[in-house]
Amino acid sequence: MENSIYDAPMKERSTAGVIKHGFRLLFHNKHILIKHSLFTSLLFAVIFMLLTIVCALYLSHPSWALHAVITASILFILGGLVEVGFYANHIELLSLHLTQGSMQMPKLRFLHFNKRTYWRALKGIFVAVILQMIPCAFFIVFAYWKNLFEIDIDGVFPQIVTRFAEHPLTSFLTIVIWGILQLLLIPLYFVLMKYLLESNTSLWQCVSNNAKIAVEKYGKIFSVILIETLILLCVSAVTLLPYSIIWIAKIEYLRGCWIADPVVLPGYIDWLHFLLALVCGWCLLASRTIILYIGYYLYGSIEHQRQQQIV
Repeated sequence: MENSIYDAPMKERSTAGVIKHGFRLLFHNKHILIKHSLFTSLLFAVIFMLLTIVCALYLSHPSWALHAVITASILFILGGLVEVGFYANHIELLSLHLTQGSMQMPKLRFLHFNKRTYWRALKGIFVAVILQMIPCAFFIVFAYWKNLFEIDIDGVFPQIVTRFAEHPLTSFLTIVIWGILQLLLIPLYFVLMKYLLESNTSLWQCVSNNAKIAVEKYGKIFSVILIETLILLCVSAVTLLPYSIIWIAKIEYLRGCWIADPVVLPGYIDWLHFLLALVCGWCLLASRTIILYIGYYLYGSIEHQRQQQIV
């Protein structure tokens, strides 16, 4: 799709306009986007399916806990690296749209890889993940501040629930502090989009030169992220519904086996579960691309306002 004045990213837009144009660009170029990132999206779906198989084997064979944790960790890391490659493909297309006004069809439709774009995407996403993990680490440390080194791997989540239920005030303060730390990271959305789209700047230069404008536009960035998050939550809930129902059925079946009253499940339940994992993995990854396309127009809107102020 050729870039018109209406679709040009460097234009001041409201929050609704940013989101509208992000969706418009995504859907109007869907055939190019699917072909450009077909390999990485299918590979991610296969990894998601394998992760489902590992979790299912662990549920039916609890003694395999160590092997399941190691295998799941490896698959999780591989999935993350493939996901970065998927985003790098879309970042490359957005860069073309920004500089040339159109998204060109790649020569290699099935396998396309740009080392420079991937490396920049990996650095940017790694920084974002690390900064997101800091509040999460604080959250867990605060929950386990008395017996941090006595965590039972098989019951981490129940222990957190129990600890927080026993100390409601501590729980509330912990969640509030965690939320505040998350809110402080919101301006990073614009900074990272600028870093990913402008290949002539380093990450540190991008952060130091754009932190002020990102803080000034905090309200706009926050509103875009809020709407974006709600949309992704709704899409994920619908996508994962059948997949989650089968998980619940399997858990109830195992619970019934423990009390000698198993629930009857069809013989094809495992194959159906793994097939749904493959489809859901692809759909979940594809839905996350909206983060880049909405962020693209958010970047253009803020950058245009800054250029107007300079003039």
